[in-house]
Amino acid sequence: MKVKRFDLYEELWTKSRTAYCNEHDLEFENLKEIIKEHDIPLPPSNYLYHYRKGNILPKHPIQGDNYEIFLVHRKSEKDKLFEKWCYFDDEKKEELFAIYSNIKLPERVGRYHKLIVGHREYVKEQKRLDREAERHPFGRRNFNNKQQNVLNTHRISDKTLSDFYVLTDTLFKALESAGCTVSVYDKRIVIKLKSAKEVDTLNSKNGTPSKVFATDFTYLLHFRDKNNQIKNEGG
Repeated sequence: MKVKRFDLYEELWTKSRTAYCNEHDLEFENLKEIIKEHDIPLPPSNYLYHYRKGNILPKHPIQGDNYEIFLVHRKSEKDKLFEKWCYFDDEKKEELFAIYSNIKLPERVGRYHKLIVGHREYVKEQKRLDREAERHPFGRRNFNNKQQNVLNTHRISDKTLSDFYVLTDTLFKALESAGCTVSVYDKRIVIKLKSAKEVDTLNSKNGTPSKVFATDFTYLLHFRDKNNQIKNEGG
């Protein structure tokens, strides 16, 4: 968007910078930089209050020439995401955005993701073992649940566990539909995805050529219930 320097000055003495940005769909930080770079005087903090009441106070005059200034429009959510996904080609970006745009938390889940099913079975078995331990407090049996590669819900309260299941189920299924793999390792949710770029490589043993992805991306996630304060969380 192009605007004359004097016109911008006049408008900013009738409305706030935020209001100006909202009216013209502009980036606020860019406007701040433009004001500083082109030495455009701004009204004192109480000026606009009096202006809206009809009490017009003297303005700080603007100096210099009246030339055109270019202001940057706000980027759409899609444009911002595409910048973050720069390691994918355009076709993959469109695919990811379509998946992202259709993510909705369902009211009811018909069939949970296998990681959630595994965790629910783990919780059920742990409760059974706890009951056994209470009945036989002096027995020699080990009543610990040996299964470890399950979702870590140490920071999730019992009250919000069902919501956690719905959230992670929706997330896992969306990620897998985008070509990611989701697993659990060492108390972390491990998400792996590959870039769309392939390069030629030679097998180190027999020298045969093959295609490999240029970059593998691995993300480690963990969740915390913001209302569940736990001391000594340990990782």
